[in-house]
Amino acid sequence: MRKALAYAVPYEDIFQAAAYGRGLPLWGGEEAINDIAWPRKSQYYTDLEKAKEHMAKSGYADGFEVPLSISLDLASWMEPAALLIQEALGEIGIKVEIEKIPGANWRTASLVEKRLPLHLETFGGWLDTPDYYFFWAYQDGHLFNSSNYRNEEIEELTNATLHMDMDDPEYAPKIKRMFEIVLDELPRIPLYQPALNVAVNGAEGYEFWFHRQLDIRPLKSV
Repeated sequence: MRKALAYAVPYEDIFQAAAYGRGLPLWGGEEAINDIAWPRKSQYYTDLEKAKEHMAKSGYADGFEVPLSISLDLASWMEPAALLIQEALGEIGIKVEIEKIPGANWRTASLVEKRLPLHLETFGGWLDTPDYYFFWAYQDGHLFNSSNYRNEEIEELTNATLHMDMDDPEYAPKIKRMFEIVLDELPRIPLYQPALNVAVNGAEGYEFWFHRQLDIRPLKSV
């Protein structure tokens, strides 16, 4: 079923409508995993015929109904994305009702209670390594694992790689296996990595920080 959704998602339309084409597309990559680059593209792309094939294999050939939840605080990108997903899933027999949750209730519903069967989510990690992302987004019981996903092998591999040097000969094979698992089971369907846009008017010396907050100390007027 998740693969049916992954092939139904209108990635390019979402990227243009929700992100204005700014960012890193995370779809249409190679299925073979030959490196540990992160973030990485999934092997999925928009193909409604493939989506329908997976629907038939899933036992839901006649479709079903499901709410698609979004946060009103993030409606600027979530709402256009949700509308496009709603239309696309309708093409393969999935009737989607968009549920708009107030921002004040979103964190509780999606991250604490983890009660949303289908929803849009965003997560910005401070460290740009796959094991760090897996720790927060794929390990059981962790806050940003909003899909409430658990896989025993992922639990073991994430724990093993978190404290391992990245040049350790065991690191890359373990990370590749982690990629294989989640891109097959699809607790999340990657859309894109948004760009961080900075506009300066009469200033120079801007420095990017991992926490994505502005540090004014190095800024100078010109």
